[in-house]
Amino acid sequence: MEETTKGKGMLQWHPAFYYLTNKMAGPANAEQFQEVGNMCEALKELMKDEFDAVREDALRQGMEQGMERGIGQGIQSMIFALLEDLGEIPEELRVQITAEKDLETLKCYHKMAARAASIEQFSKEIQ
Repeated sequence: MEETTKGKGMLQWHPAFYYLTNKMAGPANAEQFQEVGNMCEALKELMKDEFDAVREDALRQGMEQGMERGIGQGIQSMIFALLEDLGEIPEELRVQITAEKDLETLKCYHKMAARAASIEQFSKEIQ
């Protein structure tokens, strides 16, 4: 039996499908049913390999996104800790900082918070 052709992450039609559709044009017998069963098992194994590859990629992407989100939340916490030393943080400023997801922007906010003499100064600088 020929192997499947994989391209750009997608499973392409296996030659067994074409063979099967031509072979089953007439009445089926036990040998043909056994052959179909064997083809189904082979296709099942091929699909498992493709599924495993897709699953591993999805897990890797999920882990990367989770780590990035956690790093962002950590930076936001550090910003809040610095600003709390300067006074009460207005709710709209908290919302603005919490809504920011770009890590580079958050790093800049952190540096600004460390240098700010007041919450008002920080708020003006991030506008």
